[in-house]
Amino acid sequence: MNISIPIFIVLIVAGVISLLIGFNIKGKGKVFGQKLETSKQTWARFWITCGWVIIVLSAVYFIFAIVLRLYMHLY
Repeated sequence: MNISIPIFIVLIVAGVISLLIGFNIKGKGKVFGQKLETSKQTWARFWITCGWVIIVLSAVYFIFAIVLRLYMHLY
């Protein structure tokens, strides 16, 4: 069983792009730990959260794929 590296790379790139979009929208204002007042802050929080979730899920996918590959080689 092969680990699908291209999917992992695409997920990392999508996560980084989401983070860049979020931080670009955010600017210098805070968006976490306070009540949001504008739609711009809401979208910044959305994109930053989306980026981190995609990156964490891709890391979990990669670790799971490595464990599965090792398991398949042993049995």
